[in-house]
Parts: sequence; C-alpha cells; structure tokens
Amino acid sequence: MFCTDESINYILSYAKTLVDNMNKGRVIPKELKTIQYIVFGGLIAHYGFEHVDTIYKAFNSSNFVYTKDSFEEITKNVNYRGIKNNEIGKVGSFVSLSARPRLDGKMQINRTIYIMDNTKDEAPDLFLEKVVHEINHVVNSVNQPIVLYQGVKSFRVGMSVSEINGTRGFGRILEESFNVLQTADIMKEIINFSQYDIVDPEIRRGLDKIKYAYGRPRNGYGYEFTTPIIRDLYNNRKFRNLVVGSRLSGLIKPIRVDFDSKVGEGSYYKFCDTVDSIDTEGRVWWHKSEEEKLAEQYIKQYNASR
Repeated sequence: MFCTDESINYILSYAKTLVDNMNKGRVIPKELKTIQYIVFGGLIAHYGFEHVDTIYKAFNSSNFVYTKDSFEEITKNVNYRGIKNNEIGKVGSFVSLSARPRLDGKMQINRTIYIMDNTKDEAPDLFLEKVVHEINHVVNSVNQPIVLYQGVKSFRVGMSVSEINGTRGFGRILEESFNVLQTADIMKEIINFSQYDIVDPEIRRGLDKIKYAYGRPRNGYGYEFTTPIIRDLYNNRKFRNLVVGSRLSGLIKPIRVDFDSKVGEGSYYKFCDTVDSIDTEGRVWWHKSEEEKLAEQYIKQYNASR
C-alpha cells in the first residue's frame, strides 16, 4: 500500500525515469509526456513493481500519437477494427492494431495509441480515464499477443480473442466491461496521488487538474449496459485475481477452465457469446433483455460455487 509522500513520489519519479528513457530520440509533446508519467505511475500503484517490466514493454512497444484531430478524421486513414460509436460515446483515445508476418515466421505487432485532446470539451478526469482504459488494454495484451483460435492465428486483447483476417472470436464485450471496471480502480489510484505533496512540478500540475475528482464515486466509463452485469463477477475476488494475472501473462486458458469447472463444460464460451450479443441499440433501462438475464444467471451460478 502506497500511502506516504515518500512512496508516492518514488513511484512517480521512477515512472518518469522509465518514460524518459523510453522516449529518447522521440519528439513527444509535453502534454503527452505528463500523461505518460501519471498513467505509468498509476499502473505501478495498481499492479505493483513486480509487473513494471510488462508495463514498460507495453509503453515502449507502442507508438503514441497526441492529436487534436477527431476520431472520425483519424480513422479515415487508419485501418481500425474496434469499438462502435454507440458503445463508447465521445472517443478520447483508441488503439490501432495490425500484424504482419516476419521472415522468421513470427508476427510483427504494430500498435498505435491515439490520444485526442478533448480537454476543452470534457472534464480532465474523464479524458484521462479514457486514455487509461486504452493503455490498460495494451498492458494486458503485450505478452502472448498472438494465439491460435480454432487453428487460426488471432489477436489476443486481454481476455478477448479475434481472428487477424477473419470475424470469429470471443470475449470482446466481457474484456471491455472488465477493463472499464479495472480502469476505474486505476483512476482512483491516480486521483489519490493528488492528495500528496508531489515534488515534480510537471507531474504536480498534471495531478492538480484532476484533484477536484478526489472522493467522488468512480463506477467506470463506457459499456454502460454490460458493465453493471459484469460488476458482480469483477467483485468476486478469486475471479478478479485470476483474470488480472492471466491477462498480464497472456495465458488466458485458466479463466475458461475455472469458469467451466464451476458452471459446466462449455459455459465460458456460451457466457462470452451471450455478453457479446447484448444489444445496446434501442435498449431501455427499465427492461432487461433475455441475453442480459442469461448473462446474470451464468454469473450467479459461478459466484454461488465453491
């Protein structure tokens, strides 16, 4: 637990040193550097120093683009396979992901983390939360990013898997919803930094912008129709710890094995498909769909098991 001026300053100083080392030879806007310092520090506080190599690998292997262009303008020229506009509201950040075969037979992964400067249009804490959401996806995807799914090479993003050149896959909305909840916890760590006497003036100014959000409820932003359903599963400490470790390592099979052992053989894939099928278009808050009820039933059964 990091709860002293000394320990918080050490985390942020260490994060800054690593980020500056990573950025040698790169032209980085000062706004982006401050974001990188703060987010890297928040990830250390959340995951612990034992996972700093994975966090650094995620940052160092990604291209960061800080821009005032809109999501629509950027994606005109970017091969982007991702979220739908109706799922996320105003986009503040997203990741462009592609892969190509190398001469040694392995796949070359290319990731670009786009950060759109929306700070004039929305609250600074919400803007930062969107950035943390995307970077956290990368942290949880940088190890074992390519897996075989039904014999086909596929991208792994956290818990989700999707064919590189196809449409099959599983777990996309489960991953997004889990990531929303985890991002909210990471944001609490970051906002908590603002309550300490921060020595570095650049980082202190960045934290001062979000200091007002300290103590406010933080339920997570995005995927509003599925996140409340997944929350009961996220709050299961054993499941959450299993998922956190599996996503970081890239070995996600234990999640399926564990879920099936408690709910029944084949249940995990069915659960993922059910969550993926929840229709958010035309949805009304006071009426649950059959897919929502079924997803809740799977979670209730999992949580009831010992």
